[in-house]
Amino acid sequence: MTRAGFCCVLLVFLSGCASDRYWGSEGHRSFEKRDWDQAASVWAKDAQKPGTNQLLFKLDQATALFNAGKYNEAIPIFLLAEDLAEIKDFTSIGEEVGVLATGQNTRGYKGEDFEKVLINVYLALSFAALGNVEEAQVECRKINLLLNRMITDGKRNYEESPFARYLSGMLWESSGEWNSAYIDYKFAYELDPTLPGLASDLIFAAQKMGFRDEESKWRIAHPEAPIRKDQKGWGELVLIYQQGRSPRKQPRYEDRTLPRFVARSSDDYGARVVVDGEARGELRATLDISNTSIRYLEDRIGRLKAAQLAGLATKAAIGVGVAKMSKNDDLGLLAFYALMASDQADLRSWSTLPASLQILRLPVPAGKHQVTLEVMGPSNSVIRRIEVGEVDIKARSKKFIVGR
Repeated sequence: MTRAGFCCVLLVFLSGCASDRYWGSEGHRSFEKRDWDQAASVWAKDAQKPGTNQLLFKLDQATALFNAGKYNEAIPIFLLAEDLAEIKDFTSIGEEVGVLATGQNTRGYKGEDFEKVLINVYLALSFAALGNVEEAQVECRKINLLLNRMITDGKRNYEESPFARYLSGMLWESSGEWNSAYIDYKFAYELDPTLPGLASDLIFAAQKMGFRDEESKWRIAHPEAPIRKDQKGWGELVLIYQQGRSPRKQPRYEDRTLPRFVARSSDDYGARVVVDGEARGELRATLDISNTSIRYLEDRIGRLKAAQLAGLATKAAIGVGVAKMSKNDDLGLLAFYALMASDQADLRSWSTLPASLQILRLPVPAGKHQVTLEVMGPSNSVIRRIEVGEVDIKARSKKFIVGR
């Protein structure tokens, strides 16, 4: 093999970075303009093609449909993405050799751990928005089963999801299963006692179950907690707002072949709800996706560094092999340096996620109500309104509404 011939082959082999191909999708531009249908249409074509970025395109397509309120269309795509993320955990030998030789950017994207968990979060929210409580509960259970598997089998430094437990508690409550609701609220409290409104929910659930000692304990621990009232003929609005934009990966300062998450700016600070023309309260963060993504990636950096060391040995072996085949030490050295130059940080991530999920639970009289979400910007200004429209609230039931 001549020097020129080898260089041509190497250039073809290394051409095209998976991160660049993903971020170059036209779908991202439509998504930023809030044209959910157009974004979903663009990503639908890419999501059907097997390739290194197929999982990401499926996740983005499903997220766009979810934001458009097309939950019945989003659910099957999220389920396909869930299956694909699990399959991608079992990489082929050929793909793994490619990773060792050229870096993480050559492999099919299999999803960060927190992204796999969020697939089930979005499935749970989709089913809840459709009023399918049982299926939403199934997804909540799958969230913590997945996390437990990561902790026990994968030796990850994680914990159960307080958001999943809290959402599960609300779902049990909506079906009148107060004992199960109380258990999940307690689990959520043990994981994160700062969840907004959780103390009030614990007091109310204990009261409904007749657990007087438990009710007294929570009242003493949280004297500031507002007391929920059991009002006949009332239901509840559960408003969930997707605030901001999730962090984006960039190369690390100390090693540009490894990624880090960097928060993205947004003029979207949160939202408040207006019911029948009256402002009724602001939503508060219950799931900080931005901080979760950063924490989970930092937990993985040690494993990425170990993979790099294995990759270095593979690149050296390829260089030696090229030198022997070509009987040219310079060509072997050139191959080694070219492979080293190709080792880039994998900057792909589920880019259409929000920075946080915010929740407000609002008791309202049964009947039809006009609901609007007002998105708040700097200086408490309203920068956008999401017209939910007329919502029919049933007595002693919950209506889940999601906005972005």
